[in-house]
This record gives sequence, C-alpha cells and structure tokens, in this order.
Amino acid sequence: MKFTIVGSHLCLDTQEALEKCSRADMDFEFSNISDSLDDLKFYLKLRENDPMYEEVIENGNLGIPLFISENGEKTFDLDKVLEGWK
Repeated sequence: MKFTIVGSHLCLDTQEALEKCSRADMDFEFSNISDSLDDLKFYLKLRENDPMYEEVIENGNLGIPLFISENGEKTFDLDKVLEGWK
C-alpha cells in the first residue's frame, strides 16, 4: 500500500520514520513541510481542521510525522504503518 509521510527533514522523528520505511522497502511519498510551500499549506490545513490534531495542539506538539494511506486513513503511529496498517 502506498502512503504519504507528512513531516520535515529537520524533525528527528520524521527522519527515523523515513529511514525505517525505506529499510522496509515500503512505497511512500514524502511531503516535506520544510522544503515546499504547497506541502506546508497542506499540513497547516490538516492541523487547523482535522480533529486528530486537537490533542496535539493542546500538548504544544507539531504532529509530525503524519502518515496518510491511499484510502485517506491517517495516523501518527509509525509501528502501525510498519505492521501494514492492521
């Protein structure tokens, strides 16, 4: 299953996710919010409108990396992604 990783190359958690997904030979795209204004706009829209970000914002976190499957399922859980989104 192809998916998108929304994050930043400046974020250690995103770097770890990219490395682990690459090592697992997973099919993914990287939406780098630090390198692309379009990617940043996409991320900000999600952060402002998606209820899954409520707790993230309350805790003062960024909410990256975010994983989005082809069917639109979203998670912050790298282990879930590596297990095949079971």
